[in-house]
Amino acid sequence: MVSLDVINQKLEDQSKKLDKIDETLVALAVQNAELKHLQMQVKAQWKILDSLTKPDGLLARIEKNNQDIQVFQKNCGYRDLQVQVKCIWATIVSMALGILFKYLSDTGGK
Repeated sequence: MVSLDVINQKLEDQSKKLDKIDETLVALAVQNAELKHLQMQVKAQWKILDSLTKPDGLLARIEKNNQDIQVFQKNCGYRDLQVQVKCIWATIVSMALGILFKYLSDTGGK
């Protein structure tokens, strides 16, 4: 016949094993919750990425704005060049008129 001490010892061993199993289950439950949280974050980031990369998304609008800015800067540079050319022509014309008036005043208009 098995003594009570042996039975108690076996029960204590089984109880310790069950405690370890419980600890493991709790740790797994915590990890599962963390993984679900990470999964939700990844899904949210995919949604953000998807909204950024759509044809009418934020990145497309930023690219369009950059192109508009470049066209505007190019046009401004072109306008600046036009103004500079007009100023050069105005200087040439004024110098020519000055020379003509000087010539006419020196020659008496003849």
